[in-house]
Amino acid sequence: AAVAAPGCDTAPVEQVKRIFREAFKGTRGSLSFAEVSALLKGCTPAGEPPLSQAEIRLLFDAIDTSKNGCIEHEEFVNFVTSCDVVEASPAAPAAPQLLTSALELRRVMGAADRSRVLVCVLGGTKCSCQETEELIRLVADALFIALPPAGVAFVTGGLPGVQQSFAGTSSSSSSGSKHQHWHLVQKGTASGFGSGSDLEAGRDQVEKGQLLALVGDVYVTFEGGPGVAKEANIAFERGALVVPLVRTGGASSGMFYFPKGAIAPHAGVKDPVPWEVLGRKEASLAETAHAVAEIVAAFVRH
Repeated sequence: AAVAAPGCDTAPVEQVKRIFREAFKGTRGSLSFAEVSALLKGCTPAGEPPLSQAEIRLLFDAIDTSKNGCIEHEEFVNFVTSCDVVEASPAAPAAPQLLTSALELRRVMGAADRSRVLVCVLGGTKCSCQETEELIRLVADALFIALPPAGVAFVTGGLPGVQQSFAGTSSSSSSGSKHQHWHLVQKGTASGFGSGSDLEAGRDQVEKGQLLALVGDVYVTFEGGPGVAKEANIAFERGALVVPLVRTGGASSGMFYFPKGAIAPHAGVKDPVPWEVLGRKEASLAETAHAVAEIVAAFVRH
């Protein structure tokens, strides 16, 4: 569904900006969730379904950086500015030192010669969609069964939410325990996941995110905000396979300038049917998980 909100390239962004600016003029300088929800529903293009409450909550939380339950005018301006930068240059060329660091990380993870495929997991730091937690478990199990442990390793950014849930599934699954699991963490920090191996990457969260977007061959995304969209853009622009769980909403459904091309079948995948399943809400969670595993396994074989 098209999303009428700043950060989604399917929406009339300039109209949304104007409506929000007008709204701020008549308030005390901040907007509540209820006010933002009403505004976003009013911005929905004719003939398009409105945003769900979960999607509005995801967008609201992304803008509300102070986490005080309201969107201040400055927060809105900062968010719109950051989206404008992403729109103008969604995947700026990586600095040479970052590329060198990414190659070194691949060497440490045993993937320098491309004999091992690195499957990265991207997602929000909390799950906004009720079914996401269960879907993460099912996708993880399906991938562990479908992909050979000797030729595939899994990588996260060591963050709570989606990535921690995926890591938790790996530790409790007999199939997942056969694969290597790596968690990229900011220098001097630890994931605390209790499974897999932490690997220091980057001086801060921004640099670590860029490195995560540069090291992998495959990226499976659940929900997510602007950060996930940015990482997905970097990965997609350099030719990595990006598999978005569209039904989970957020960046994975196309918000925040998530790469349009990633919603369509990847050039290296011949069968388009599994891709169609990813966005179908009527498909069972098990069917969606199987489709993800089928897509990634076909890419690995290719």
